Amino acid sequence: MKTPKLSVLLALAVASFGGSLRAEFLYVSYGPGLLSFAINGQNGSITALPGSPLPIAEGVGPLAVDRSGRFLYASTGGDPFAFSTWNRISGYRIKPNGRLQPLHGSPFSVAGGNLAVDPFNRFLYATAGPHGQNGTIAVYRIETNGELKPVPGSPFPTENNPVSVTTDPFGRFVYVANLGSRDISAYRVLQNGTLTAVSGSPFPILGNTGQPITVVADPLGRFLYVANLDAANISSYSVGPNGTLTPLSGSPSGTGGPWYENMAIDPSARYLYVLVGVADFVVFRINIGTGLPEAVQGISVGDYFDNNPVGVAVDPLGKFVYEANANGYPEPGSISIRGFHIDSGGTLSLVPGSPFFPLGREIGTTQGFPYWMVIAPD
Repeated sequence: MKTPKLSVLLALAVASFGGSLRAEFLYVSYGPGLLSFAINGQNGSITALPGSPLPIAEGVGPLAVDRSGRFLYASTGGDPFAFSTWNRISGYRIKPNGRLQPLHGSPFSVAGGNLAVDPFNRFLYATAGPHGQNGTIAVYRIETNGELKPVPGSPFPTENNPVSVTTDPFGRFVYVANLGSRDISAYRVLQNGTLTAVSGSPFPILGNTGQPITVVADPLGRFLYVANLDAANISSYSVGPNGTLTPLSGSPSGTGGPWYENMAIDPSARYLYVLVGVADFVVFRINIGTGLPEAVQGISVGDYFDNNPVGVAVDPLGKFVYEANANGYPEPGSISIRGFHIDSGGTLSLVPGSPFFPLGREIGTTQGFPYWMVIAPD
């Protein structure tokens, strides 16, 4: 039986996704610029929007979109191949046709980093920290016009080299994956946006056997999943009422491979989509009883000139998933994007036109590193 408080939180979580009726626009950063696409809601194919790509001379990396599909935020003034800090955050209003209009005052002179938006569009979180050093998580209040204002006490300390950040679906907790210290920082979110450490934080990766590269929260608020770069596996945790993390029995799980990289979870909390090694894309079904991910499909994403999966995003209705490749050797090479329809049972089938080569497929060209992808709902 749900408590009154939990019932209210569930209702608020549903309300926060009320605008996400149809995924419509896909945005991909690749270092020198930003790609924009319209998504065909029937078959998942993508079409470049007028004005795409948008060049960003100072460099662009991590992206985040608010849950209403009104605003897009991008960390700028950095290098996706270096563990450097991002100096600014650029903000854009997403127009009804998907075109991006810079917000008043953008780019904002605030520290960028790996980004996440609060599920109720109250706050933007940005983690930053040079490789080998402890970092910070900055918290910015999102004003009604999309501008960013630091909350009291921001930034807050993290552990070594924070590389990914996520929130729980009720806006109560924030989690940061720290690659260098091999652990997860957990925070409680106060009403004014200030962060306080959850008891027991930071929580270590099991056996200290993996470098956490991506962290995602179960959309139902039950579990937290962490993709480990060097161990090529997934650490799974249950989330306690106070935000504490408890390893699930049987964790970590995985399929092997040279390494794991980026990861996304579908909005129904049934599947995880994980990029593996040089040319593999793996679908995991989340066991409804245990919470553990179980591999159900492995997909090879290409040949020598169409490989190296780095970016992944799932649409808000869970109909389509997209992955992006930084092709060629050495990196970066020509960019390709694949779209997949999510079939019954979670298996994937290519959407028409995949793979897409938005900047051409000339062998030997250097185009970028499309690690960060977001989908804006209609």
